[in-house]
Amino acid sequence: MATEHKEQVRIIQDRDYEQRQQVVEHAPSTRHVVVARVSQFIWWMVGIVVALIAFRFVLMLLAANPANAFASVIYSITDVLVGPFIGLLNTPAFEGGSVVDLASLVAIAVYLIVAAVVVQILHILFGESGGIRRVKTVRRERI
Repeated sequence: MATEHKEQVRIIQDRDYEQRQQVVEHAPSTRHVVVARVSQFIWWMVGIVVALIAFRFVLMLLAANPANAFASVIYSITDVLVGPFIGLLNTPAFEGGSVVDLASLVAIAVYLIVAAVVVQILHILFGESGGIRRVKTVRRERI
């Protein structure tokens, strides 16, 4: 992480004494902050997607009624997200309508891996080189 190291030294001199005040501030660079915020946003969006797909997995495992409003909304939203992975693996079904939706698990894994790769590429392309910028200001006052 690149940081900016700002140091301000204020020296007040009188005939009888000298007062020295030193303030040091460590702040991340603007570039680092932007890359970190974009990375956080990507993880936030992927977290929402993964949570929705996890709801789908649990609802199918518990044989939730697809006619229910909540289940219907979750299924309709996640059909688009899980669609590319349906048919990739067999979907085991049990008595009572319970289904182990392996496509949902594959989708979760793929979305997490893609997010990790995108965030790493973002850090490689736009991240800081890790340097430290030092700024020291000395101010003398005579009273």
